[in-house]
Amino acid sequence: MEHTIGAPTAGTVAAVHVRPGDVVAVGEPLATLESMKMLHEVAAPATGTVRVVDVAVGATVAEGAPLLVLEVTGTAAAGVPAAAGNAAAPAAGPDE
Repeated sequence: MEHTIGAPTAGTVAAVHVRPGDVVAVGEPLATLESMKMLHEVAAPATGTVRVVDVAVGATVAEGAPLLVLEVTGTAAAGVPAAAGNAAAPAAGPDE
């Protein structure tokens, strides 16, 4: 089952940590967004394979904008919330 991972907040893409074909585990960083001088890690909501990366470093994205598509299979697919990726944990800022 494919899940589009959206931006949890508007901002600038500071880093993309994956590429199509990469296999990721739950919690693994997928991308980092910078917003209001803070960095926000977008983590994988489930184990799966990255199918599409929709953004590049330096791109400006709106809240909810698609960042990437993750294909989740098996029992992990049932546990992925509909709005996967919209709850990101803040990462350490540049001054920390």
